[in-house]
Amino acid sequence: MDKKDYLLLVIAAVVTVYGFTLLTKQQPAPPYPLYEDDVAGEVQPDPGALSQPDVEPRPSGEAVAGQAPQADPSLLDDFTDLEPAEPVVLTTDEAVFTFLPETGGIATIDLPDMDITLGSADLPMMVVQPEDGEWRFSQARVTRQEADGFTVARQVLGRPLILEQTYTIVPDTYQLRCVVSLRNVGEAPVEVESLRLRAGVIPDLGTPKGFMGAAGMDQRIDYLPIGKKDPKTLALKALGKADAEDRLEWKTTDTRWLATQNKYFATIISGESAFSGIDGGSASELAMAIYAQPIAPRSYRGVVARLGDASRALTVELAAGDDSAVSVPARVHLPKYASSATFQVQLAEDVAITSLPPEMVIRATAPEYIGATTSVSSTLLREKDFVLPEPHIVGYVYLPGDLLSPGESATYDLTLYTGPKRFKTLLALGDNKESLMQFDSFLFMRLTWFEYISRGILWLLTTFHGMTHSYGIAIMLITLILRLLFWPVTHKSTVMSRKMQAIQPLAKELREKYKQDPRKLQEKTMELYRQHKVNPISGCLPAFVQIPAFFALFNVLRNAVELRHASFLWATDLALPDTIAHIPLLGLPINPLALLMGISMVLQMKVVPTSADPSQQRMMMVMSGMMIIFLYTMPSGLTLYWTANQILNIFQYRITHNIMDKREAEAAATAKSA
Repeated sequence: MDKKDYLLLVIAAVVTVYGFTLLTKQQPAPPYPLYEDDVAGEVQPDPGALSQPDVEPRPSGEAVAGQAPQADPSLLDDFTDLEPAEPVVLTTDEAVFTFLPETGGIATIDLPDMDITLGSADLPMMVVQPEDGEWRFSQARVTRQEADGFTVARQVLGRPLILEQTYTIVPDTYQLRCVVSLRNVGEAPVEVESLRLRAGVIPDLGTPKGFMGAAGMDQRIDYLPIGKKDPKTLALKALGKADAEDRLEWKTTDTRWLATQNKYFATIISGESAFSGIDGGSASELAMAIYAQPIAPRSYRGVVARLGDASRALTVELAAGDDSAVSVPARVHLPKYASSATFQVQLAEDVAITSLPPEMVIRATAPEYIGATTSVSSTLLREKDFVLPEPHIVGYVYLPGDLLSPGESATYDLTLYTGPKRFKTLLALGDNKESLMQFDSFLFMRLTWFEYISRGILWLLTTFHGMTHSYGIAIMLITLILRLLFWPVTHKSTVMSRKMQAIQPLAKELREKYKQDPRKLQEKTMELYRQHKVNPISGCLPAFVQIPAFFALFNVLRNAVELRHASFLWATDLALPDTIAHIPLLGLPINPLALLMGISMVLQMKVVPTSADPSQQRMMMVMSGMMIIFLYTMPSGLTLYWTANQILNIFQYRITHNIMDKREAEAAATAKSA
């Protein structure tokens, strides 16, 4: 083997190792780092501090349902002696909305036809709080409740303000209209600062990310700044790494709408007037998780990881239970935007231990964090065994403040979409919300004309599905149509490739004859091409022509919610890999479509030789192996397309060569008879 072959083997080995890691990976990496290079938390070891009243308020700020607030002398008569309000449920043909009046927000949104629940009872959507600080509220008073909506009012404790939220279902859509009204019931003007509204809480779907994220982002936030045509995108990872400067920019950007989304579903909030800014982060129904790793014979580095809203400070109380041999700090403080903090776990000197004991349990409590009203007991695990559950992504919008005269109200008329990311549905919403589908994405660019190609392929997909009632068959029909559409250029390329192979002996003679004179070699080679009417560049033409169509189809198949839960043959979900089993011990998934794709690629190389050079053939073989690794964890809808495309390419090649063989035989017979 020459140097190129050795280099090729090294590249293949690196890709194989990476692919093995990718295939055996059970869960994606947590959105925030859990290491010492993360934003450091502050450890407060004073045991007496547990009883101090300086604990930070709950980040979400809303009252916990069922807990009566402390007596307030300024409480109005309408809000005294109220019982905790029961949840309110509004039902449509598309969705079931569950509201928590005590928070003024939406707990969950069930989409029965989609088999998914959006939102979180621990982090209700449409909750209103000031940008800085926290309001405490009276018990909620439901002033209107009908089949299509309801109104809830709460008084801000200690201030002459009443917050009223009116929800109304928009028929035959996934939309809610929400009117937020803040009224000054006092006798003096009240200045209301900018309000922070939790606009979306979306879970992770666990969809395949593919090699280097090629299968698409699962959780992200998109927002459309005033004066811009295209929205900006913030992936969950980018939100986790954002610094204070980034967030200040977001909070001061006038915005038309904000979408909090995963791969197939979104909540989109818009208003009659612009929002004064946006923000985002991650959250989970779990308040925190803990792990530790040994740093000395009896010492461990512990990490408490916040799985909730990181936009406010959080204080975590720690206790080692009844185990007197274990010593931990009394409390750990996580500053604003810090996702984790380290602390030290110390074992007593009389404890003989060589490994981390599985029975060591640390009870962690964050009293101010909604969803952590009881202790979270976590067994300390080694770092390699520590797995974070997938978080929700949370989006916020800021409503501009106002100076309210006595009796005056500040009103914000909002519309909230909560449903699937279907192109037609988003297009009907207007204001370029269909851009969430990213149909205009071409390589690393956003091209308007490219969206129309993607829309055409989506139309074909839905049309063929309506005819065949199978998205798998629809994908294969689209593949066939694209092959027929590009048949002329592919045929021309195949003919030119055959002519190139025919003159290879002559080209080799020229290389030997003029190997010491590159300039003369180039002249003679071009003369040879002209003599035999060969254009080497035309062989690459089909690949360039088909690239836009391929990427458009790629965009559609990786983003179309229609493929979710759509089955074909043994694939139970075309939005996921078609895994039928796992290899024992190794844990590698067995994905038949991906394997068939690999077999078809190898078969294509045998049937459609691209070069007689053994070195180039080996390179193509390695590239085929790399492609299998790249596409192995892709959604099965994509691998189905690629497999069908490879098989059709083989048939097309054989048909073209049979035609050419027949023509050459006829030409030879004619010449012989003459």
